[in-house]
Amino acid sequence: MPDGPTWIMVLLAGIYTAGMCAMWGLFWRAVAKDQTSVIDILNDPTFLEGIAVVGVTGSVVGLSFVGRLNSEATSVILGSVVGYVLGRQRGAAVERRRPPAAPPKSDAGGAPNDAGAPQTRERNRL
Repeated sequence: MPDGPTWIMVLLAGIYTAGMCAMWGLFWRAVAKDQTSVIDILNDPTFLEGIAVVGVTGSVVGLSFVGRLNSEATSVILGSVVGYVLGRQRGAAVERRRPPAAPPKSDAGGAPNDAGAPQTRERNRL
């Protein structure tokens, strides 16, 4: 049996690889069950972002655990990932709550402009 960090690195690499294979298997199972297009799923930016977050988080935790990253670097990277994810969720929630923009109202009684369309009040003020 290898000593110290080498043994831990091999164990972590095996666990990480098994986890990624399990996630990939669950992905294909879900695709087959829902009968959705694989191309649509892979082209979805949310899917790619999720894969990137899982990959970066696993790599950072693994490197930190074996001593290749110090605690300051680990906390900065993991904090950035958490801030990115939470910022994306908050931005999406705000977009869902925002009412649709109303089309600008035109003043039908205004004098026509060069193109023959009535001018709006804002344009009259200019």
